[in-house]
Amino acid sequence: MVFKFFRRNPLDSMSIEELKEMEIKLESRIGHVKAEIEHIDKEIGLILESAKKVKTKSDELSLARRLKTLKQKKEMKLKSQAKLEKELRMVSNLIIVKEYQKDLESAGVWGKLKKMSPEKVEEWLVERDLEEMNRDELVSQVIAMTSGTMEKGVEFEEDLENEIEVIRAIRKGDLEIDEIKREFDLE
Repeated sequence: MVFKFFRRNPLDSMSIEELKEMEIKLESRIGHVKAEIEHIDKEIGLILESAKKVKTKSDELSLARRLKTLKQKKEMKLKSQAKLEKELRMVSNLIIVKEYQKDLESAGVWGKLKKMSPEKVEEWLVERDLEEMNRDELVSQVIAMTSGTMEKGVEFEEDLENEIEVIRAIRKGDLEIDEIKREFDLE
């Protein structure tokens, strides 16, 4: 996944100060999205609690729809959070690479990096955790980047039947709300 932050090679696009400012903004946006996810989790918990009191099929279906909607909303927020975290990782890694510019120049790698396509540099920056590396590891990683391979993520989708089954099981007492909260990753 490439974010197209930069039209040119990201190594030339922004100063370290600009990148640090962008890093702070991304951290703030991630915090905001996390808060929204927590709010959705609380709403899901309330719906699961109210499933005990469902009396009609119409109420059951209404709760199931609301639950499905909230789960989809949470998935979208989680995807947004993941994208923001990848952007943050890229920016943080770019800061680190720029801070080690002199070492990379002396290793003869900086020029090669600047000649690479912006997309390949961005993908590589997203995939690495350079904060944990020492100088030699970083230089080795950058050298290896010219022939590195990229991995892709996986997505999934659930249907409304699951939500109806959950509501019915809660209403009948077959499932405990705490179990469902763990399944929905609310705890």
